[in-house]
Amino acid sequence: MNLAAKYRPRRFGEVVGQATVIEGLRLAVASTEIRQSYLFCGPTGSGKTTTARILAAAINCTDPHQGEPCGRCDRCEILQPGEVPWMSYYEEISCAQASNREALQEALRHRDLGTIANRRVYLLDEAHALDYNAQSWLLGPLEDRDSKPLFILCTTEPEKLQSAVRDRCIDVAFGAVADQDLAGLLLSVAAKEGIQLGVPDAVGLAQQAGGSPRNALSLLDGSAHGLTTEHRSTAERIVAAMAAHNVGTMLVEVREAVASGEFRAAAVRGLAVEYWLDLLAHKRGAADSYRTSPRLRQHFEVARAIPEEVIASRLKVLADLDLAGQAGLRAELALEAALVQCISATDLDRHLAVMRRLDRLQSVVSRLVENPEGGAA
Repeated sequence: MNLAAKYRPRRFGEVVGQATVIEGLRLAVASTEIRQSYLFCGPTGSGKTTTARILAAAINCTDPHQGEPCGRCDRCEILQPGEVPWMSYYEEISCAQASNREALQEALRHRDLGTIANRRVYLLDEAHALDYNAQSWLLGPLEDRDSKPLFILCTTEPEKLQSAVRDRCIDVAFGAVADQDLAGLLLSVAAKEGIQLGVPDAVGLAQQAGGSPRNALSLLDGSAHGLTTEHRSTAERIVAAMAAHNVGTMLVEVREAVASGEFRAAAVRGLAVEYWLDLLAHKRGAADSYRTSPRLRQHFEVARAIPEEVIASRLKVLADLDLAGQAGLRAELALEAALVQCISATDLDRHLAVMRRLDRLQSVVSRLVENPEGGAA
């Protein structure tokens, strides 16, 4: 089961912990006062992308009620990324992949085409990843008053955007969801799913989730399978290989676990989520929140070059992994694919290469300080 996907909000009223933001957007939809561009900024997992999808549905819904999308009409149902652009009205663009001007222009090439709905909506995820030229080009579409598309820029680092870009957007600030709100969500979902969960355990999971409903539900998902010590030990070996960025060892561990009968996909996913959350806590100096074992934490220093947005993308891969109704080989393959994606060589090599270059530069600087005349030789 994938609780994070199953209980992802589809209406404003279902969003947890962002009351002020949600009420403002709902009233704007109800009064048809939607602006041309918004900047959704806030911590990872706080609901920016989910809220953007709901906003897109709300302004295009054929039967809205007081600013809420109905959730039943064709326009609400079609709200899935990856639809054919001229058939859908909503597109999510990863600015990490379309970071330069040419790539961004290509991603937005359909912006002036007609749509079956009221208004085309573009979500620019990780907007801070756009380089200077891409941001400069984006000013045109953002200020084009004859343009119909709605632009929603999502970012965890708004300070990296040009002031001119920010000035053309309505700022919408999301905050980390309070532990008490997350605990309430967990108790509600547990009751619906028939999962035994007491208030202390719900609070404990909420505290580990880093203010993210998605992370909280993923942790609940992993804890709901009655896992034995052997299952967790096996899962730890697999996740340790992932943390060490060793694809071959990781795949061998998975297949040996399957052969021994100790493989539980939910256990591995749950522990992998814990690892990435703990790594995020490590980067933010929150050592008291560690939940993983010292064996896994020994990899934190190696992974110090991985930025928070990459960690967030890996958490999303695991949260979106749907194991519902899958068992045996299908569950094994689905999990293997997700774990391989989590240790993408492209992301890791790029950031580790930067760190190696910085280390070399620091070494050169140190030699220059010690021997100004011949240290760089």
